[in-house]
Amino acid sequence: METTNNAAATKPVAAPNFRQIGSDFAAGSAKLASIAQRVIDGNGVADAKAGTLKDEARDGIKAGMQVCFCESDKPVTYVREGHDSYRALGADEKLPKGKGLKLTASYAVGMSGRDFGKLKGEQPNLHALIKAKRDRISNLISTSYGRLLQLIKTPEGRGTRGEIQDWAARVAEVFETLKKGAKNARTRGDTTVPDSDAKIATAFKTALKALTA
Repeated sequence: METTNNAAATKPVAAPNFRQIGSDFAAGSAKLASIAQRVIDGNGVADAKAGTLKDEARDGIKAGMQVCFCESDKPVTYVREGHDSYRALGADEKLPKGKGLKLTASYAVGMSGRDFGKLKGEQPNLHALIKAKRDRISNLISTSYGRLLQLIKTPEGRGTRGEIQDWAARVAEVFETLKKGAKNARTRGDTTVPDSDAKIATAFKTALKALTA
């Protein structure tokens, strides 16, 4: 009489890639509600009612979001005019040889806490530029992660209404980012950006209209 080894016949269940889930959610590469469901299916939820995740899921998802936001963040090129003196490179300006600084989000968030703290005392202006990048990525992660938790916490939020609300929140987030970016650019003396929130809103609406034409 033959026996069947059921254990050997059972296919192993692949461990969820929470880092990839975080990256997908940040990029909006699929319906956000379906990505939230992947966290639930992957046993990454600690308490659905409270909207909390297990440490492994939380850390992996945030790491994935960070990678995605860093990759999509536009680098800023500065002209070094002296020790700890920088200004944004003009749109049509040629970068002077040996005086350029290309600041990427990956570099900013990848700097160790020790080096970042040390820089504040040695080059406070450069520290401020790097801090702005770090804060931007941190805020994007916080907003995106909070949105993910809300979708997990509220079952009805994973329906059509929740997706529409989520999309509206993403549009508002982009607009707020544009406003902050323009404000920072004006502070640095960049005259190529709109000089008011109203003009930014007009440009934003024009761009959206062109995309849907």
